[in-house]
Amino acid sequence: MKNCEYCSEQIQDDAKKCRFCGEWLTDEKREHNVSAFDRGTVDARAVAKGIKQKELEENNLKVGGAILLIAACFLGYYTNFWVGVIFFVVIFGTIVTKYNKE
Repeated sequence: MKNCEYCSEQIQDDAKKCRFCGEWLTDEKREHNVSAFDRGTVDARAVAKGIKQKELEENNLKVGGAILLIAACFLGYYTNFWVGVIFFVVIFGTIVTKYNKE
């Protein structure tokens, strides 16, 4: 018999999970395959920062697309309609490709 490392109750020597507290017991083989997320050591601030960064990038893409659309409309109005359309398609396509790579 050995003691659980979490609740100190007596458990069997070959137990993999404590029957009292429900915690998994350390196993060197299992320990190598456990990610930081499974261990509960993920930094919540880092996750929140990553989410905010992704939202900011998506928002920048929307704003950039709107600005490009307005620029293409003015360019098309003052020069030739097709020049504005080509400008919009080429520049917007470049921006979308850049964001899809990330």
